[in-house]
Amino acid sequence: MYRFNIGVLADAGAPVWATWKRLRASVPTCFEAELQPSRAVGDDCGAVDPIGQWKQCQPMSRQPPTWATLQSVFDVCDRVSGSSAAACEAAVQKLISNHERVLLDLTNGSTTNIEGRKLTQSFTLRRVVPEPREHVDSSLRERARRLLYMATASSALTTPVAIAKAFGAAAWVAAAKYLDGCIQSSPEEKPGRAHDMTPAAAAAMRGVMAVLRKEAAPLTVGMQPPLVTPATEPAEPTAGRASSRRQMADSGLQHQQQGTTLEVVVRANAEVGRFVAHQVEMMFDPAVFQATACVAGAVSGFTCTLQDPVERALLVAADGVPTASGRAVWLETVTLKVKASAVTLIRGDIVELVRYAS
Repeated sequence: MYRFNIGVLADAGAPVWATWKRLRASVPTCFEAELQPSRAVGDDCGAVDPIGQWKQCQPMSRQPPTWATLQSVFDVCDRVSGSSAAACEAAVQKLISNHERVLLDLTNGSTTNIEGRKLTQSFTLRRVVPEPREHVDSSLRERARRLLYMATASSALTTPVAIAKAFGAAAWVAAAKYLDGCIQSSPEEKPGRAHDMTPAAAAAMRGVMAVLRKEAAPLTVGMQPPLVTPATEPAEPTAGRASSRRQMADSGLQHQQQGTTLEVVVRANAEVGRFVAHQVEMMFDPAVFQATACVAGAVSGFTCTLQDPVERALLVAADGVPTASGRAVWLETVTLKVKASAVTLIRGDIVELVRYAS
């Protein structure tokens, strides 16, 4: 008895996708047994050891999935039952079908979008520079792999896409942060623009991104996020957003070292309205600083996470009865232990900032 296994593996872009589909369709799905060569008398043909054959093929099956593999699994594999699996399926379908556009938008270093129109989010959302495009694509494939595995439990998706250290990991973190801010799950989030996916699918996508971001963060030690720098600074800060670094320096807000510690005061602007909640990430070089303490500011419900990972401090507050308002409102203070003398950068990202309009 003869056994045949013919496969086509491809990871091609849209221009050759139709050719690839025609090639796959031309591969025979079965063979007529009577047309196969007859076994000659005296041939010493033994039985095939199925376990040995399986072990021989394992090195090839343990490769991380390509986009073509992800598409094939999505097309043919049965789905796991449950609402969470359905949400993962909806999210990964959107990602697989648009991965080329998502990658180009994520790593767009120009002042226009991929369709040639002027960017509208160059200051509120920072894209990744084009150089680590290969790493960003890997992060998208791993995101799709995890979502699709939760929807199908396919054995073809058990090998993860590896996270490269340093520059590659920094690209993974930056890409996850940008996409988290881009996803629109309801028309109200941005009037006039169609939403990308349902709230359940968006939650599934954000959940996977949060896990990947946490896994990649420890590998970025010493690396600054590879973000596109806006061509010009906005003339005035948007109401409810932190002031620019230049304006903070002009107003005399400086970090002064006291002995072996440095206290970093975090402030934000709310001249109109009252602060309700915020989430801020502070980043620094762990070879120079160690976060040792944090103190709440004018917004109640404050919590902080230090040294997880070691180069960041996560600052969160949610005030049930908000009263804080005004220019340069004190949000919190983080104490850093000075471990070494160096010229270094302390930077912060506003993940979320919520205020009442009045």
